[in-house]
Formats: sequence, C-alpha cells, structure tokens
Amino acid sequence: MLAKIKEQLSYDWNKKIYLILSDGWVYEGYIDTMSDVLNEVDGLLEDFYIVTPQFDKFAAYTDDGQCLCFYEK
Repeated sequence: MLAKIKEQLSYDWNKKIYLILSDGWVYEGYIDTMSDVLNEVDGLLEDFYIVTPQFDKFAAYTDDGQCLCFYEK
C-alpha cells in the first residue's frame, strides 16, 4: 500500500509527512516508517490519510471500500 502511494505521488519521500488515522491520531514522520505505525494499530482501523506538510498531495485509504484515492494540487 505505502509503496503504491510512493509510486503514484510525486514527492521527496525523504521529507516528513503526516499520517492521520480514522480514530483521530496524527503521526508526523517518514513514509518508510509508516508501515511500523500502521502495524501497531489495532484491527479497528478503517481509514487513514497521508498528507504532505504543504497539504498539496493527499492519499486517502478506506477499508470498507478497500480503495486508495490520490489528490494532487
């Protein structure tokens, strides 16, 4: 999943991004460590969002539709 986000969105992935979870918590870090964070979440995670600090690139994942959407300004 995160590999697909890196592939689809043009961004310097050596810079920090935000991971916003459906339960309301926000993680600031690097995309390569996001999988560690997602693995720590209990099985109730429904949606998550990855956003650049400039809010110009956005990836949204929803579990109920099992889809990933990309937005780029």
